Amino acid sequence: CTSLLIETLFFEKIWVILDKTPGLSTTSNLRYAEKDRSEICLKSKFFLSLFEIEKGNLISEGKAKSLYETQNQNELLMVYRDDTSAFDGKKKEALKGKGEINNKFNAHIMQYLDKNGIRTHHIENVTDTESLVHRLDMLPVECVVRNIATGSICRRVGVEQGLKFENPLFEFFLKDDDLGDPLINDNHIIAFNWGTEEEIAIMKEKTLIINKLLC
Repeated sequence: CTSLLIETLFFEKIWVILDKTPGLSTTSNLRYAEKDRSEICLKSKFFLSLFEIEKGNLISEGKAKSLYETQNQNELLMVYRDDTSAFDGKKKEALKGKGEINNKFNAHIMQYLDKNGIRTHHIENVTDTESLVHRLDMLPVECVVRNIATGSICRRVGVEQGLKFENPLFEFFLKDDDLGDPLINDNHIIAFNWGTEEEIAIMKEKTLIINKLLC
């Protein structure tokens, strides 16, 4: 397994992007997207290419990405910047070309997960540094699964660097840079209404499936 640490975010509303439907023409390249198992939306790269995606108001900005509104209220434009950061954003630098690499790498991973039954926010790349994504409600919880002891867990519990776990080690963290992304557990999530028991179960299940797919 080449991946030592996999971080996933869980969303309340997730879309499914299906492969090209058999029987549809290659030129139109139509795709279906299913939302919450009930609402079907027909999309076409051909028609999307006729209308430029409008970058609207800035919604949020993280350490390396920015989210903008588009003319479609259900879709956002995710812009990958060349910014790099360390120590929870305390140290920042600019690295030319990083945004393009991250955008293309992210698309590759998201498409791979989609093909293997994991629904994601990603729709498609629209430029070298921009992706069209579904607008979702995010739980403020970060899921981490470790196959090998490295980084913060070694400092936290004093275990040997490089220790291989017999089974993947799953942890929850509160996604808050200002607080240093503190370690939390199921009880915290329930007590502070960050998620439900059902969502906790889904987060654990999906994260461990992703770990197997990427290892």
